[in-house]
This record gives sequence, C-alpha cells and structure tokens, in this order.
Amino acid sequence: MPEVVKYRRMRITLQAMQFDGTLENAITVLEFVNGGDKQGAATFTLGDGEPLLFIATLEGVMAARPGWWIIRGVAGEFYPCEGSIFDQSYERVVKAPPRPDVGSWSPAELSLDDEVERIYALLEFAIGEERTRQVNVEGFDADHDAGHFSDLHLASVCYEYQAKLLIMSGPGALLAIAPPSWPWAGVDWKPVPEVDGMLIKAGALSMAATDEGKADVLRRSAFKQPRLSPNSRPKSEWSRKVEPVESDDEANDEPERRPVEVCTTCFVERPCTCDDGL
Repeated sequence: MPEVVKYRRMRITLQAMQFDGTLENAITVLEFVNGGDKQGAATFTLGDGEPLLFIATLEGVMAARPGWWIIRGVAGEFYPCEGSIFDQSYERVVKAPPRPDVGSWSPAELSLDDEVERIYALLEFAIGEERTRQVNVEGFDADHDAGHFSDLHLASVCYEYQAKLLIMSGPGALLAIAPPSWPWAGVDWKPVPEVDGMLIKAGALSMAATDEGKADVLRRSAFKQPRLSPNSRPKSEWSRKVEPVESDDEANDEPERRPVEVCTTCFVERPCTCDDGL
C-alpha cells in the first residue's frame, strides 16, 4: 500500500523579474523573456484598461498582472507567479564577496580571526540547519545539553581551530587525532577537509552552548533565594557580653563571652521574628 512520504524542495537558484505595469518595465520584462525577439513568448497589452503581460508557459498562455513575478525555470521555461506567493516561496540571493581560496589567505589583507568571522556570516543559514539536524536527528536537544556548557564551548573552539589550520595550510593540515582540549572521546572527533564544513560544526556547537548558557541562568534563578531579616546583625555580634562573675582570680577581669543560638534563616539571635525562630 503506498504511503505518504515527506519531500523537501531542492535548493535551486532561479532568475526572475517583477512586472509593475508600466511601459518601461514591460519592455524590460519582454526583453528578459523573449531574448530580444519581439515575436517571442511574451506580449504586453493594456487589456480593458489594466496592463497585462501574456506569457507562453508549458501549460499554455497565462496572464501576469502588475506586482506579479516572471520566473525563468530550471529548463529555461517562463511562468508568472503572484507576488504574495513569490514572497512566501523565494528569497533573494545576495552575492557574497569573493573569498580567497584555501591556502591563498594572506594576513596582510585580512586577519585570520576576521576571515573566520566573515565566513561565519556567509554560513549563517547552513549553521542554523546543522543545529536543527542535531536536535531533530541526533537528539541533542536542551535536555541532552543540560549541564554541558563547557564541553559544548570547548568542542566549538576545537573545530574552529581546525578550520583556521585549513585556511592557513590547506587540506594537509587536517588533524586525524582530536586536539588535547577536545572534551569528548576521540571517536567523536569528526573533522572534514573543508573550511566551511568545520565552521558549520563549530557554529552549531556554539549555538548549542549559548542556548545552554541561557537555560542555566534560568535554572539558577528558579531557586528560592534565602530570606534575610532586616534586623540581621554582623558576625562580630553573634556572641554577647555578659557581666563578669565575681572571683578572686584577677585573670577574670575581662568580660566573659559565650556563644548564643542564632537563627539559620535570618541570622538573628533566637527567638527571632521569622518562621524558623518562632
């Protein structure tokens, strides 16, 4: 019996132009679709007073209204898409600045730390996806990470260190054995020969450490703080003076000090005003 299977749309890059209804814009879109051929797959008309673009698609001729997008598909075909649907389905590809090849990095152009931070910024989406995979696939969620802030942070630092070695020396700098500061067993050290791959691992572990750090603060703040009485006295007053006992011994001239019973809640001599002292 066939079953319903989940699929995720492949991440592909498409070209698109938005039609705004003006004649100048229509000419530009027509050149995009027709490739300079005036008798191509798209035509422009005012219709019944509303500007329209008619696009010859694989499913037939379709009309595009102002605000719609004209998309070139993976096979070179064109089709219109309503603006709101386009905004929900696609995001603009921002061209990243060129990055020097591994091994060609020069400290004269950019410091190593700055280069790592620049690559981190380019990998922000991939790092988020890796953290989601760690939680959903490997089960490394908040409960699993509780109490392991230091380990997560150290693991992130080790992977980032490996990435820096790859930037400076290339794939030959791949460490087969975990660094001494690696917090877990050696079999858990899983380096890859790509700088991006190492920084994705490091970034995801850093996200986990940050989340655990915040969770730890919340756990600590949940504990009840001890009550302090407004009449509490310093430790120097936790014993009180009493009148000296008359004695023929001249050594007893100094006042005698003896301990008093102090409340462990408000630190005031019992009986006190708090619940434990009543």
